[in-house]
Amino acid sequence: SLDHNSRVQSFDAVVSARFAEDGESIDVIGAESVTRVLATDGSIVSRADRGVLGTAAAMAWSGPGQQALMFGSDGSSERWDGATVAAVPIAPATARLVRRAVGDPARARVVLGVTGNDRFAGSLVVVDTATGAEIWRHDVGDDAAEPTWDVGDDGRVLAVADLEVKLLALDGEVETSWDLTGDESVVSVVALDTGGYAVVRARGSIQFVGADGVVIA
Repeated sequence: SLDHNSRVQSFDAVVSARFAEDGESIDVIGAESVTRVLATDGSIVSRADRGVLGTAAAMAWSGPGQQALMFGSDGSSERWDGATVAAVPIAPATARLVRRAVGDPARARVVLGVTGNDRFAGSLVVVDTATGAEIWRHDVGDDAAEPTWDVGDDGRVLAVADLEVKLLALDGEVETSWDLTGDESVVSVVALDTGGYAVVRARGSIQFVGADGVVIA
């Protein structure tokens, strides 16, 4: 097991932590390294140094294998696969503009909220976790950096931009869309474990959207 000093060194400036796929160990992402430890006694299973030191500007976990994709404020991008940390060749111009990232729970891909130089410019960009290749891109304006979109267990994305709701298919095509009633802004969109999404409005009201894109309530 780890002594006090090695605990401090391994877990300095923790960015994120999550149970690994085996359910018995925990992946801890720090400013300098990523460490997999046993949940029972804290002993190290594996540890790898990060290529770029410092906290991640954005990061996401995705499956299978619950890999982590980390983006630095300097435009760097790295992947943790449970044993090693490796650079991911995402286009530097894209990586530098990542402000939010959400992993696909069932696939090796991550949805990025990318902002532009203009605060009203932004896109959702889906990239392959292993290769960094862009799969699709969809413009949503400055809402790309906000928690007004989420990724469901089926890999589809529900995004709200300028009071318009869009359900995006796996290939990025719009399956369905509609305008929100009223002028109340949306605070967040949350993918539900039971399928579908909850759209939370600024005054506390919640609108539920089924997995088929149909508004439930």
